[in-house]
Parts: sequence; C-alpha cells; structure tokens
Amino acid sequence: MSQSNQYGHGQGQGNQSQSPNASGRHDQNDLKDDLDLADESKYLLFRLGEELYGTPLLGVREVLQPQNPKAIPNTVQHFMGLINIRGQIIGVVDLRIRFEYEKLDAPTRAYLVFETETGPIAAIVDKVEAVVRIDEGQMHKKPNIRSQVPVQFLIGAANHMGTLVTLIDLNKTLSKEDYVQIQKAKLSAAG
Repeated sequence: MSQSNQYGHGQGQGNQSQSPNASGRHDQNDLKDDLDLADESKYLLFRLGEELYGTPLLGVREVLQPQNPKAIPNTVQHFMGLINIRGQIIGVVDLRIRFEYEKLDAPTRAYLVFETETGPIAAIVDKVEAVVRIDEGQMHKKPNIRSQVPVQFLIGAANHMGTLVTLIDLNKTLSKEDYVQIQKAKLSAAG
C-alpha cells in the first residue's frame, strides 16, 4: 500500500471515517471526534510548593483570582469556607492542606473551579503553570513514586519538559464526608 496523507487518502483504500466527504470537508461527527480526542489529552498544570501537578482540563470549569472565603466552623481542616461566584455559592478547599504540605504565609495565587456531583468546588493552588497535551502513551498509570498525594487521587505520572508531573483527579481529592460537609455549609449559607 502506498503512502497516504493525514485523511487516509492515497493510491490505496483510505479509512472512510477519516476521509473528507465529496466536497473535501470533514463530516461534523469526524470533527467532533477529533476535538473530543484532543481535549481528553489536555491537562492543566499547577504547583503546590515545588511540586508540579496536572489535572484533566475537561474537569476544570475555570481558573479564578482568589478571594477571601467566608469561614464555616466545625468543618474539616482543608475546607476554607464559601465564596460567591456570579451568584453561585461555592465551597473552597485548600489542596496544600489536603495534601499535608506546610502552610504558606504567602497569599494564594489561584482557584481551580471544578465540577462535582454536589456542584462546583474551588481548589486553592499556589500557581497555575500551563495547559499541555499529555497523551496516554506518555503516562505511567501506576507510577512507583513518592508523593504527598494519596494513591487513590492519582491518575498517573508523566514527564513534561524534563519535569515529573503528578496527574490527579480533583474529584477524588475529597471524601464523601467532605462533600457532605460542603453541601451542608452551602445549604446553611443559602437559608
């Protein structure tokens, strides 16, 4: 079979699902599949101290400048309180405390707002670095690394520009008890 171009065209039989239609354009479904595949391999990189972390970009709703959360008494240590974003009450968790890092006296730099089954939550991080593509082939699903992050939070690890990136699922960083406490705090603030 001879060389084919990126759409599967060539002198031999091309792959129908990747071929443009008679007008030379991709079908809408083909483009959607390409975009979905591209999005799944994108990660938002952030720092906690000197450690570089990544989380799937699709799970992050937005990145915000920090604001002072309203503290709620009798909650877990890493729950910092509630904030109001465009009329929506959102719980704030400090990943530095959740992962048992030393407390920083410097002001927090960013909130990563992510969706959960109980609504959006903002995670405090030290610094947002970049959005990068990490293909599954570059990822080590069960890395043998020493990390501050409990193993159940891990997606894996990858090398990005010579630096080890610990890939985490933000939704798994909170326990069911955490979600219950955050939901109760949001309900009491609304009522």
